[in-house]
Amino acid sequence: MSRTDHITILVVALVGVVGVAAVEVLTLLEVQEWIKFAVMVVTFVVILVGSYWFVLAQGERGDGQER
Repeated sequence: MSRTDHITILVVALVGVVGVAAVEVLTLLEVQEWIKFAVMVVTFVVILVGSYWFVLAQGERGDGQER
């Protein structure tokens, strides 16, 4: 894996951890449910797009490796 691959994995994992931690903090602060839901939807979309980009970037590189 290249350096870009490692950075992509790190960023997606970091966003997931921050999103879950944010929801936990919002739960402790007794924030409305729709705000927690919005935070988790944004986290899900970022992870989904990051994962798709990771797979897409692998295909575009064309280094001849079989998956």
